[in-house]
Amino acid sequence: PFLAAEHRLPILLQLTSNLPEQYFTILKYLLSFLHRVNLMASVNKMSLANLATCFGQNLLRPRDTSNPATIVEAS
Repeated sequence: PFLAAEHRLPILLQLTSNLPEQYFTILKYLLSFLHRVNLMASVNKMSLANLATCFGQNLLRPRDTSNPATIVEAS
């Protein structure tokens, strides 16, 4: 179910262009912050995989959070 790499960027650009301005600003700030954290991965051990583990499950939640099993399956 994953898209090929060449198809991801246009879709991400379209999705982010549809965000309300406030959400887009927050997204830019968050991504900039995570990028800076990753630049120091040799010191703080926050590789892309570790950042994805920590932040992915909190930012990319399933719509139905009433069932704990769906949250675990999605992470």
